[in-house]
Amino acid sequence: MRRLKTAGVILTAVYAICVLTAAAASANSTVLPEFSTTSSSTGTGGEASLSLEGTTLSCENNRDETTATSKKLGTFRILFGGCKAGGKACHSLGQAAGSETEELTGEYHLVSLGSNRTHYLIWFLLGASTNTGALHLECESAAIGLLLLWGNFLGLIEEKSGTTYKINIESVGGGATLKQAVVTYGNNSGEEITVLGLRGRLTNTGTERKGTEKTEALLAFATGTTILES
Repeated sequence: MRRLKTAGVILTAVYAICVLTAAAASANSTVLPEFSTTSSSTGTGGEASLSLEGTTLSCENNRDETTATSKKLGTFRILFGGCKAGGKACHSLGQAAGSETEELTGEYHLVSLGSNRTHYLIWFLLGASTNTGALHLECESAAIGLLLLWGNFLGLIEEKSGTTYKINIESVGGGATLKQAVVTYGNNSGEEITVLGLRGRLTNTGTERKGTEKTEALLAFATGTTILES
């Protein structure tokens, strides 16, 4: 009988611990944000720069498209115009030589800025590696030649009106300390996740380099939308 009572006490204690643990997890968990509608967008932006540890590509403008696949996810296409490195033209694979046009494509996720549930980010995902969807850029500068770009980065998204949002992809520091301004986001367990960031390689050197992107754009959505906590 004493053994049965002891077993019962142990089971009760284990159950209580499980309930408390589940309650704590529920209290600390967060949910990913989402747009109120599944809406695609188009937009334009100003100057942009891509830096790879001493090598910089500068573009004069950008044109943007997003295609929503859900309220949280979708694909993007950015056309950078007037792109040069070392004063000479650059273009991406598939664009005409000398066009100074770089096409950046991939997937996007709407995420939260850490535990701050009133500020949000767009997580831009390119190819995962040099062998999986890397962007190919060709530059007339002999010091660069062919450049491969992969990885991912974050940009702040801010509502300006019911259909217009501003995207701000910012970098901070300079020289050897240059880095993306925002490198973490909050997942649906309340944890802060650090993203890989951009990576690049010049084929004439073969050394992998860390990259930073800097630009901004205004996106106009096809239908009115706002960002909600799902």
